[in-house]
Amino acid sequence: MTKLCPRGKRAAKAKFAVYPSAYANAYASKICAGKIKDPSGKKKKTGVLRKCKVEDLQGLELVAPLV
Repeated sequence: MTKLCPRGKRAAKAKFAVYPSAYANAYASKICAGKIKDPSGKKKKTGVLRKCKVEDLQGLELVAPLV
């Protein structure tokens, strides 16, 4: 069993009068998984995308051809 993230616990404690409870833990786990937004409106970031130049991509091989 994995632990809940601090952001999920904080949001569950703010939303529910009784913590820990089944409803509060379910809410916290959904926030930690990134399925719903926390009260501040943020979701979990799944990855970081960055812009790169064409020069950075030269020399890399493509796994699948671009269509």
